Amino acid sequence: MARSIEEIKNSIIAAKMEDKRLNGLDSESSTAIWSVWVYIMAVAIYTHELIFDQFKEEVEDILTKQIPGTASWYAEKLKEFRSGISLPPGGITYEDPSKGEAIITRVSYKETDGTLALKVAKDKEGGEVGELDVLTAEELRNATTYLEHIKYAGTRLSVTSHSADQLYLKADIYYDTFFSPEEVRVAIVDAVREFMKGLDFTGKVYANHVVDAIQGVSGVMDVNVVELSLTDNTDTESFLVENYRTINRRLDTYAGYIAESIEENRKLDYVEITTEPDGTVIDNSNLRMYPDDDQSEDGEDGSQEPAV
Repeated sequence: MARSIEEIKNSIIAAKMEDKRLNGLDSESSTAIWSVWVYIMAVAIYTHELIFDQFKEEVEDILTKQIPGTASWYAEKLKEFRSGISLPPGGITYEDPSKGEAIITRVSYKETDGTLALKVAKDKEGGEVGELDVLTAEELRNATTYLEHIKYAGTRLSVTSHSADQLYLKADIYYDTFFSPEEVRVAIVDAVREFMKGLDFTGKVYANHVVDAIQGVSGVMDVNVVELSLTDNTDTESFLVENYRTINRRLDTYAGYIAESIEENRKLDYVEITTEPDGTVIDNSNLRMYPDDDQSEDGEDGSQEPAV
């Protein structure tokens, strides 16, 4: 592990003190020529040690992934799977990988009850960078067959791929009236979508991180989350926030990645604005917009107050 600049500097000074020929270098000024050179050398050595630490980590990571039979080795081999071609008899590598298509881009693993469970996903065809998709039944079957072919005897494996967990968000947004409500709404939708694409595979979803993504949008003054949930491909809905109340601070993803709900009235950009006979405008969109300067403490602007 790299030493700090101060530690290196002190070791250089200690070595100088032991050399009587350098006794003349006795100025205590931090700007003394000898002191400046000590600092320069300390920084240079520190940078050198940092490079070696990084190099060591990279080598160890490569070696770990190359050790046959480890969990990370199986994960790396799944990324090497090629759709459309087969392994040679008795072989664990393709003769010409370029003839097949590498489709698996995300892999996670977990050992449970003697079984190595691997979860996989691929990049969404025609999607933006970071958008993931489930493997087709045929792709998953072929990937599993490939892994069974190269696995060590007695190893219990399972390979799964699931469609994205669907995120549902309903929130009261208080915005700076310098911006138009529609402008802020569109920017929030984009920000949350970017947040979903940037989530680590099999990462956890934190309610506060979703709020942070919204509050990072220009024009957003405050956020009250009404509902925030994830629904997996078994239609099981789990709430982070329900009726303004935090139910779970964080949730694990079932599929390993998330996308917005596919139901029209649960999409981020769902808008429902109605006008009552008396002229009152009611915003019942999933992102309900309220001008911050019109907000009153007793909710006279028509917004709901959070339950306490």
